[in-house]
Amino acid sequence: MVRVLLVDDEAVFRGSLAQRLRLRGYDVVDRGDGAAAIKAVEEDSRFDVIILDNRMPGKNGEEVLREIKRRRRSIPVVMLTALGTEQTEGAWACLQKPCELDELIRAIEDAHKSRLTLESGG
Repeated sequence: MVRVLLVDDEAVFRGSLAQRLRLRGYDVVDRGDGAAAIKAVEEDSRFDVIILDNRMPGKNGEEVLREIKRRRRSIPVVMLTALGTEQTEGAWACLQKPCELDELIRAIEDAHKSRLTLESGG
């Protein structure tokens, strides 16, 4: 089972997306801000993919991405942004929010497969 960390400050959106991903078989941990996301990554090395909102109060998604990559470089991060899909340095993918669930699942699966390939030396 793919373990996903979902980070978004919009509680209703985050809760709904987390539930939809769980129904698709993902193990989802959700957090509402960047500081909580960084703490989760520090405390739990089992995340396979991180879904990260770009616009949040406090630390924005790009700042959180840099902090996560300093701690766990190999975790792929899928950025969600309302600003367009311009690639963010260090992110596996950048999707426009809201995106179709199937598009997000494809990104999660591709990122997870890529991580497994890198870790196995392939």
